[in-house]
Amino acid sequence: MTVSMEHSTIQYNSLQSAIINAQVEEFLRKGGEISSTAPFRPAPRPFGRQSPEVACLRRVEAKKRVGFEAKHSPELIKSIKEMSVTMTQEQVAEKTGLNANQLYSLANFHDFRFKAAENSGHSNLLSPVIDEVRDLQNVERMKALRDVGVTRRQAARHMGIGNTMFSRLLRDYSIDYPKAIGGKR
Repeated sequence: MTVSMEHSTIQYNSLQSAIINAQVEEFLRKGGEISSTAPFRPAPRPFGRQSPEVACLRRVEAKKRVGFEAKHSPELIKSIKEMSVTMTQEQVAEKTGLNANQLYSLANFHDFRFKAAENSGHSNLLSPVIDEVRDLQNVERMKALRDVGVTRRQAARHMGIGNTMFSRLLRDYSIDYPKAIGGKR
């Protein structure tokens, strides 16, 4: 309820209060009783989703799931463990016919790791190929832009190359390109 200093609102609320008081008096006159209790305070929620004991039990139960051990023979698990020393997870999956999720679960359950894949398993990562002809063309453009008085950042943007390549060209071809003085003010 808000408190208002307007006279009309105060009058309206006093009328409502009078009506409520009359109803309470009539209720008490008919034998009704009004009692008050302590306000309800809910119990505080436990910290986290589960108690540590329950979480530990759930982990143990997850490892003891019926059928997990029975799905894969001990010989298969032993051979996968031996292959994991010299082969990546993808190579083991090709040899055994198991998918990556199954191998991952087995490795976690039996505490072994697969050999790390080249390029972190990404076949599309290629080592950068340096094109000498394009580099020489860019060096000539850099020198021309330097002589005109263009800053490094503007030159790299104008040439359409990144700052890393720009810095590599400066370093590899020993170009003296002054840095901008000052900056934003």
